[in-house]
Amino acid sequence: MGARRRSVASPDRYQLIATGCAGRALTRHELIEVLVQAGYTPTSASGRISQTHPLITHIGPNLYRLIERVPATKINSHPGSGAIP
Repeated sequence: MGARRRSVASPDRYQLIATGCAGRALTRHELIEVLVQAGYTPTSASGRISQTHPLITHIGPNLYRLIERVPATKINSHPGSGAIP
């Protein structure tokens, strides 16, 4: 019998970011606009958050996109994941 997936609620902010970024590459300026619309302050959005947000990946010069899938290696290597090295 297969493992059941648990439903996990995501923060409203994350839902707004996913909607704003879905299916397209964004420039840094566009990404900052999405982050501000999701509730981040302009200073926070234009600072490190645009470079380090867990839902966003850098795909090229001045291009970002929503992470669609987290590799199992990242999940299993996360401290506290319960994975045995």
